[in-house]
This record gives sequence, C-alpha cells and structure tokens, in this order.
Amino acid sequence: MAGRPTPGTHSHPHGYHGRTPVVAAPPTTPCHTPPPDEAAIARMRSLSSAERIRRLSQAVKEGAVEDVRVLLAADPQMESDKYSKILRRAAGKGHVEVVRCLLESGVDVDARSEKHTTPMHRAAWNDHAAVVRLLASYAADPNAMSKSGRTPLHCTAQNGCTEAAVALLEVGAHRSARDHEGYTPFDIARECNNEQIIHILSRR
Repeated sequence: MAGRPTPGTHSHPHGYHGRTPVVAAPPTTPCHTPPPDEAAIARMRSLSSAERIRRLSQAVKEGAVEDVRVLLAADPQMESDKYSKILRRAAGKGHVEVVRCLLESGVDVDARSEKHTTPMHRAAWNDHAAVVRLLASYAADPNAMSKSGRTPLHCTAQNGCTEAAVALLEVGAHRSARDHEGYTPFDIARECNNEQIIHILSRR
C-alpha cells in the first residue's frame, strides 16, 4: 500500500488520508464442492514444502480456488504460521471463497501478524464487506486490536471503507473503541474528512 500507512501502524489522525471505497470481490466457485482430483493432489505432494507454499501463495493472490483446494489437500500439515499469513493475504484481496477454503481447513480465523493485525483488519482496510461477514460467521473478533490499539473499524475510518464499516457494525464492532492514542473510529473519520463514515458512525 504505497503512500499509505499499513493496517498495523498508527500515527496522529492528522496524518491519516481517506480513499475512495472499493467494491468487494464477488464470490467465486464455492469451496464446498467434491474433493479435488487425487492425481492432482499426488502431483502437489511430490513437490517440496517450500514449493507448495509458493504455489499456494500465488493461487491465493490470483483467487484460484481450485488450486488452493488441491494444495491444501496435498499438505494438510503445512506450518500454521504459513497458513495464517496466507489467510490474511486472501482476506486483504477479498477472495471470499479462498478465505472460506482456508477457514474450512482449520486456519485460525483471528491469526495475527507481527503487528497483531488479523484477517478482519485486512478485509476492513480494503473494504471487503463480504469477507468481513464470512470471518464473523467463523467467530472472528470484530474488535481485535493491533499493536497500536486499532480495531478493524479504525481501518475503515481511515480509508473511507463504507461497506466494510457497515458490515463490521452489523457483526458487533464497537464504534466507541479507542486506540492507544485515545482516538475512536469517529475521531479518525472526522480528521480524514470521510463524511460517509462519519454519517455511518453517527447513526444509532
């Protein structure tokens, strides 16, 4: 995210900058389909763990659901931290069914980065409301705090992500949450002149 702070960082609200909301990516082929081809799984199992991880990362980036399913089936014991990183990436990309596949494989829905951001933070940062709702359906915490005390709702306030903000409030996000500098999402939205977010957070 060149030119903007990352979800795990925080500075005084005067340093925040809004952006035009983006539309969440539409769902792709459902993950809960018949098991992937055994021959394809066997081919993936013949690869090194590092190569499987590389291919899984690429499949997530492209939103290639079937490839993700095959790679997950080929290596169900992949290191949990690698899975977690990939889940956060998928959430940030808005790949709904890829996220579902990873969650169905048992990846921690609240898996945190070094800056304590979760998949929900990543989805909120990029205005992927459908992913926010999916993560919530797997009991993700909509009020998880990063190292700077920012919740996913703070992310939407900074970036002007209206659809994700609405989704977060629907699943229990606290509009009164304060980061470690004492700012609420409303404070940040106001400093960023994100009028739509201000309106959303002002409604009761």
